Amino acid sequence: MERSARQRPSDGERGDLSATAEMIGTIHAADHAPFAQEWNERRRGHIAGLHKRVAEAEAKLKRLYEAIENGVINAADPSLKDRIAELSAIRDQAHADAERRLRRSNVWGRPLRPKAFAGSR
Repeated sequence: MERSARQRPSDGERGDLSATAEMIGTIHAADHAPFAQEWNERRRGHIAGLHKRVAEAEAKLKRLYEAIENGVINAADPSLKDRIAELSAIRDQAHADAERRLRRSNVWGRPLRPKAFAGSR
């Protein structure tokens, strides 16, 4: 059936178009599935690494605070304030980066869940 540019497609023609669009979407998704899986694995590894940096910085801060409480380190030491600020900045930045990556992780399929990284904290 030939129709002018202003005529709408019939129901049968719409069904053909949507089936074609669905088929193209399926083919497209299949082409990118291996890449998406690899991308998600790299993303998980990167987020786990960021959580590890957070845990390491927190452990170092905890040891510094314990040393101050036990009198091992002089609380008036000028470099101590700088070191605490540096470790706090590392911890806060790594935490913010991990959260941002988790929010942006839904590009290639299912979103990454924070539970997946519970062991890395």
